[in-house]
Amino acid sequence: MEINVYDYLSDGEVHDIVESEFRARLKRHLAETEMSTFVSNIAYKTVFQMVDERGEAPLAELLPEKVTEVIKGLTSLHVFHKAGYGGKDSVGQQMLEQAVRNSQWIIEDKVSELIDQLGVGNLVDYIADVVRTVLQEGVKHG
Repeated sequence: MEINVYDYLSDGEVHDIVESEFRARLKRHLAETEMSTFVSNIAYKTVFQMVDERGEAPLAELLPEKVTEVIKGLTSLHVFHKAGYGGKDSVGQQMLEQAVRNSQWIIEDKVSELIDQLGVGNLVDYIADVVRTVLQEGVKHG
């Protein structure tokens, strides 16, 4: 069974009922929501709508400038970080690790050079110190 409310109510009465119900629901919503959150949400929605209405052209010019500005303000903590709990490392961290892998031969050459500079006697002492430190840490941490 279908009921047509316009058979019983005028356009003005339907308008008044809708407006009254809207106001009542808005009041309930505001009572349940912290006012600052509500206002923030409206502000964000308004800004997003304004950005969408301005179109792609201003964004195409503005975004590269802003991206460059943000990148220039980054620190090593923003760029190089390892992911925890199964996440992905940052792009900067991945690039750094790849650069190290690509430069492995340079690192190997430098290690060889430093070993040559140490001399055999000093190298044996250095290795003994490292082994001793590792063993002490192992005993400490059980």
